[in-house]
Amino acid sequence: YLSYSLRFVKNYLSHYSPRFLFVTGDEIARSKVPGMGQTYMFLIPFYFFGLLSLLKLESKEKRLIFIWFLISPLAAALTFQSPHALRAQNMVIPLTFICAFGVTATMEFFKKINIKVVFSLFVFLISLFGGYCVARYLHLYYVHYPKELPYAWQYGFDQIAGYVKEHYDEYDRIVISDRYDQPYILMAFFLQYPPQKLQKELVMTPRDRFGFSTVRAFDKFEFRQINYPEDRKLVKTLIISADESVDDKAVIYIINDPVGHPMYKFIATP
Repeated sequence: YLSYSLRFVKNYLSHYSPRFLFVTGDEIARSKVPGMGQTYMFLIPFYFFGLLSLLKLESKEKRLIFIWFLISPLAAALTFQSPHALRAQNMVIPLTFICAFGVTATMEFFKKINIKVVFSLFVFLISLFGGYCVARYLHLYYVHYPKELPYAWQYGFDQIAGYVKEHYDEYDRIVISDRYDQPYILMAFFLQYPPQKLQKELVMTPRDRFGFSTVRAFDKFEFRQINYPEDRKLVKTLIISADESVDDKAVIYIINDPVGHPMYKFIATP
């Protein structure tokens, strides 16, 4: 119990880490933008000033925000993947209020100094740095994210489904790499496979230690790691590999990622 308790506390506190919030973000590629944290770096001082100002206030509204902030990551802390941005997304609202309190407290402090030049300089610098952070985020999100992390959203499965639909009758088996999560649901979606039929045909693994099962097959599709020395012996089979080693001379079709690097290679056996 002590080990579990310590792990829970560690997971819980990790959601409040400035490194997670402002620098590196979630380790899960789907829940982050490369090169930044879960929110803007210019908010770091306001995060701490906001917490201090929140602790000093006695109103019920402020207490509600603070309690909300404390309970938001509880569910995420119970899991083995922590900190987890998606499971702790309830933190967004109290964090917004806290940073807003920080901005207000900072501006009031500079107003009390009563030096217009200092106050104006503060507003200018924050606006400049804040604008840079927002522009940087948009650049990373729209330019870098699709190029650096295409696998995070299983890029290319619409193209795989298009090719498979066109050549479906040419093969007895279609083996697709499961290198990037569970591709079965994407194939079913892009092929518009009937849900009632899919549910009857799904072949699943026994539950693992976390309670999860993995879909290994439906219809003529198989989803697993490609073992090319063995798989090339299969008859009338379309092999779709990800980063597994295959014979490039046997490749009949390639799907590239947004940068132009091969992401999926297609090989047909006689």
